[in-house]
Amino acid sequence: MPQLWTSLSHPSSMSNDGSAAAADPRARPVVLLAFDGCQSLDVSGPYEVFNSANVRKEKSSRGYRPIIASRDGGNVRANSGLTIANTTAIADLPSHID
Repeated sequence: MPQLWTSLSHPSSMSNDGSAAAADPRARPVVLLAFDGCQSLDVSGPYEVFNSANVRKEKSSRGYRPIIASRDGGNVRANSGLTIANTTAIADLPSHID
């Protein structure tokens, strides 16, 4: 069976949720940890939940800024072979996270 895709890209400069919360400086940073051999669903599932919360939030709400992090940053390979790209190094995370 051919693979349809092998990479999940996460821009390091912004949240990849497509919502206004990504650019809102009030958005609460939430860290999702990825590591070589992780289940991709354990990263993409919560990411989608925070994205859905951002899409459905009230305009006055802060929303969330999900950040996919790994020990050293860069690319992480899930156990399925899917590459989670552009993760943020743990050392580079914001000082305050929810």
